[in-house]
Amino acid sequence: MTVEEGPRSFWWTLTAILIAVLVVEIDASIVNVALPAMTGQFHAEAHEVARVILVYGLAIVAFLLVLGNLGDRVGLERTFTAVYAIFLAASVACGLSTGLPWLLTARFVQGVGGAMLTSTANALIIVHLPSRRHGLAFGLFGVFAGVGAALGPPAGGVLIHHFGWPWVFFVNVVPCGVALLLAARFLKPREVSEPETGAFDLLGGLLSTVAITSLVVLLNQGSPAGVLAGSGTWLTAVFAATSLGFVAREWRAPNPLVDLGLFRNPVFTCGLLSKSCLMMLTPGMLFVFPFFFTGVEGLPADRVGWLLGVIPLLSLAASPLAGWLCDVWGTWTVTLLGAAVTLAGAAFFPALPAHPGWVGTVVVFAVFGVGQAFFMTANSTLVMTQAPPGKEGMASSLNVLSIFLAALLGVNLFEKALSLGLAQHGCLRVAAATAQAIAAGYAHAAWLAVGLAVAAVVLSLPRPARGSSERVTGDPAPCAATSSRP
Repeated sequence: MTVEEGPRSFWWTLTAILIAVLVVEIDASIVNVALPAMTGQFHAEAHEVARVILVYGLAIVAFLLVLGNLGDRVGLERTFTAVYAIFLAASVACGLSTGLPWLLTARFVQGVGGAMLTSTANALIIVHLPSRRHGLAFGLFGVFAGVGAALGPPAGGVLIHHFGWPWVFFVNVVPCGVALLLAARFLKPREVSEPETGAFDLLGGLLSTVAITSLVVLLNQGSPAGVLAGSGTWLTAVFAATSLGFVAREWRAPNPLVDLGLFRNPVFTCGLLSKSCLMMLTPGMLFVFPFFFTGVEGLPADRVGWLLGVIPLLSLAASPLAGWLCDVWGTWTVTLLGAAVTLAGAAFFPALPAHPGWVGTVVVFAVFGVGQAFFMTANSTLVMTQAPPGKEGMASSLNVLSIFLAALLGVNLFEKALSLGLAQHGCLRVAAATAQAIAAGYAHAAWLAVGLAVAAVVLSLPRPARGSSERVTGDPAPCAATSSRP
């Protein structure tokens, strides 16, 4: 069952889905600006209010797999609509908080709601929208995610200045209310021929949550927002034990939280791995670039900010084109093209110390940003079309989880590459490092970026079997063999 016929129903349904990614992304960054006001309101230290950011991201990442499976079991549409209401209520509770414990609790619930909205949004595009417009939908999905991430800090500043910090949460009321009405009206529950039965995999859910939580806290060791839960050694042991236990459990469970059989599909598995490579690369290099441009090139901070803005701006602008090309050329072709263009941009990263000039650097960043837009839009579409009927929520959760975890790992990995170069020149702190030491660290990071980009291209080579790269949900896809859906 797909969206009701007609462009009006298509756009209203897509709007309900896109608002989800918009508010989740906005709420991930809008709170940062409010932290100083919260310290005064709650008479708290900076590290205490910083947990408002940490618990939100932690809830999203830790519960993605559990909630994605829940969506498949009880219905994506019912879950999506109900969780919109939960996210809205949690946002209001955050704004009404009179103490930090209340705020942290409400913020955690908001993060759980965000996890469910995120994990079901991709799946709803696949099962509810016509297959010939999947590329367009995922292209706009990328645009709204980018706009949400970019809009958070400036919107938060305006709201706090004029109305106070609670309004960074109250701002969700109108868009979530509108989306809730649209979801209830246009996202009609599907008739699933083989619904999920049997007991929920509670042990698998517990193991996955502990494993992901320990990994996130481990990666945040040493950050101001880090909530330490034992030494790094213990966290590593917990992560290793629960991860292995989770895999063993999923092989034996009659109703697994994650069907490991999905990974027998090379297109699905390689798609997730290639996405992870590029999601480690981009945040990692955006972490390293400021040190290079200020410490080696001697650029002022404002110029560095504008320069780095080229990548997300070009990526944002190219996403609709990428979606259109997916619908015309096919998702595999655009995925491979995007990976190749991204590699072309990353290949020039090691050459930046040779002073290519302002224009040359902008061109390199523009090529990289466009490649990222093409790849991310097409890859998400390709991965989701490989999900068997009834497993869309599970596939969507894995898709989103690969993005979040890779981004966390990427920053950590590239920080280590930068530190390696500093250590080679006898520098322990980047603030006291010489230009030569920073240049050496940048070189390690730049070649790491090239290696990840090459891996992404190689992992994008597996091509879907004819007839399996597009899923038909009620109307034929142009230039694609069709497959029926119950």
